[in-house]
Amino acid sequence: AEKLATIDAAQLSRAEKITADVLRHELVIGIQTARACPTWLWEVDQLSGPQVSFAELPNYHRITTRKNADDLLTRYSKIPDYLTKHQTELHRGLARNYLAPHSAVERVIQQMSDQLKVAPKDSAYVASVALPATWSEQERATVTSALETSTREHVYPALRRYQAFIRTEILPSAR
Repeated sequence: AEKLATIDAAQLSRAEKITADVLRHELVIGIQTARACPTWLWEVDQLSGPQVSFAELPNYHRITTRKNADDLLTRYSKIPDYLTKHQTELHRGLARNYLAPHSAVERVIQQMSDQLKVAPKDSAYVASVALPATWSEQERATVTSALETSTREHVYPALRRYQAFIRTEILPSAR
């Protein structure tokens, strides 16, 4: 917003002025909203929470090379740290009396129960990964095995801890 204020509106076309006005409005409203309602301190979301977005990673992470596969494995290995930080923020929110809706918290707990019932090899973290048809069976098997191991050793334990935290810390105080 500050940088936008440095632009000389007289130098802009009519369309650019409209774009700048809309951008300015969106930035100001976004900042005001974040200050008034810091969602990262309370939001437990069954539609776009981490338990959903992480499971969708294979849909958006295109693999054409071994490096691409290794990058996805790196992303999986970082899920525990992300969820730990998210839990810390939710805990800070609880201390400030920012509370998630009870119904959303229950849905998120159930989503994770449903995800964790599935064997890692059949989970979205492995089964949804599209590997190149041009890869040898050995290469495909190696990457699939690594994805399964990462899911079993990184993703699932992190989801279990997150679910336990949501169940024991967030649900009792949910609104």
